[in-house]
Amino acid sequence: METRQYSQAAQQLGMSQPAMSAAVQRLRDTLGDQLFVRTHKGLVPTPKAEALYSDIQGALFQLRQGLSQQRGFDPCAQSHSFRILSGDYFEFVLLPQLIESIEENNKKIRFNLKPILDDSATQLIHAQADVMLDAFPIDDDRIHCEVVTEETLMVVT
Repeated sequence: METRQYSQAAQQLGMSQPAMSAAVQRLRDTLGDQLFVRTHKGLVPTPKAEALYSDIQGALFQLRQGLSQQRGFDPCAQSHSFRILSGDYFEFVLLPQLIESIEENNKKIRFNLKPILDDSATQLIHAQADVMLDAFPIDDDRIHCEVVTEETLMVVT
């Protein structure tokens, strides 16, 4: 709509011109309108395309603003309290070094440690906890589990 050229629009979106044409065709099929008409001046939007663009222009601006800032997570610049559910082992063996390292670089980050309970999975699902450290993964597709460390246990007799 803004460039009035498929090739220039495709370049701005990081896609090929044929892919752009195919995407516009899918949009035409979905909306039941030609959307753009070729003329000697290039592509001219139909009244329906003009109305649609008018309706979504504000949202597009906000999306561009958000994406252009390319905000990443910088732990040294954050002020946050992380809610961690943890068993005793992780609380005494892994977390002290991690917490000390992070707090050394950022005095605004805090950690709120809670024990693992029967409702820990529910706390994660409802964002009442940020992370849980446990030796056993939770069998729930809504929760992403990842191995943080592995150890070999030995028994000394």
